[in-house]
Amino acid sequence: MRTNLVVETIEERRERLREELDARKATLRIVKGLCLWVSGAAMILSAVAGMAEMTYECALTGLVALVALLYGLA
Repeated sequence: MRTNLVVETIEERRERLREELDARKATLRIVKGLCLWVSGAAMILSAVAGMAEMTYECALTGLVALVALLYGLA
């Protein structure tokens, strides 16, 4: 027979789930902000690679910048 059952009311469960949801939303905001920062840095690196006539590196870095930008804005 179980003796240490945790009894949780509906209000306590809702509060716990709401706190978890708020934490996930805050984490998503931080990740999207970092994606925008990474996108800017990748754009700069892509421009530098383009000036150095490194075609493949420029295209790849530009693609990374574009994907990071789109994820950050979505």
